[in-house]
Amino acid sequence: MIANRLAQLFRRRARRVVFTCMFGHSEHFNDFHYKSSGVDFVCFTDDPDLTSSFWDVRVLPQGSLDPARKAKQVKALAHQFLPEYEESLYVDNTVRLKIAPRELF
Repeated sequence: MIANRLAQLFRRRARRVVFTCMFGHSEHFNDFHYKSSGVDFVCFTDDPDLTSSFWDVRVLPQGSLDPARKAKQVKALAHQFLPEYEESLYVDNTVRLKIAPRELF
């Protein structure tokens, strides 16, 4: 029974996400313009006016942390902020990927 369940998990494709953080208006938003099949893209921010046709923008309350620490919290605890995904890849806002994210996973 356990072996069958493990086999099912390995056959099932893991949900994957590429995520970035934009807290405190410290830099220009680097919006992507392509999609990668089988990979979602999420941007965490404290800016309720930030929009994107590419990223799934998720606004988080500032709380007691300054912008730099809030971004570090999301990066370090991605499993808590993105529990619906099995695999995640953080990409800094200033980075442009040269290959498809699925190749990095």
